[in-house]
Amino acid sequence: MTHDEHHLRLGQILNNLLSLECMARACSLEHSRAPHPELKGLRAGDQVALTPVTDDLQLRAVLTRYNAIPGAETIDVEPIAALRDALAHGRILAEEQATDMTLYKFGREKQGPVTVIRVDVMDDRWFTDNIRLTGNAGMAAQRTYRKLTGS
Repeated sequence: MTHDEHHLRLGQILNNLLSLECMARACSLEHSRAPHPELKGLRAGDQVALTPVTDDLQLRAVLTRYNAIPGAETIDVEPIAALRDALAHGRILAEEQATDMTLYKFGREKQGPVTVIRVDVMDDRWFTDNIRLTGNAGMAAQRTYRKLTGS
């Protein structure tokens, strides 16, 4: 896989993760019946109501809250949250002549040896599986949103 292909497919996964979180938050907002925050014209330092859209929950908690909505299409939280965590806090590295990059996730030790938490060779199958995982979860959240809003 070329570096350009790698970047494009990684972008698909990141886009799917961002879309999924946005839809899960929107579903939680609809379910809570909290008012929609007015975002137009906001500037740094402004204050808005605390809602499922504006809280600072991490993805794992956002998806767990989404799954608690009655009638929501269930999303398998752990593999998605672990993938997002590895992409956000891991290292993507490759040997000079390697065609595939590798995603490494290390422990948080401050001294001494560091534990290797995750090693994923980012080959065609890895990308296909994770694009499907994140894309299907996003589509489930979209269908749930349509049910909640009647649209």
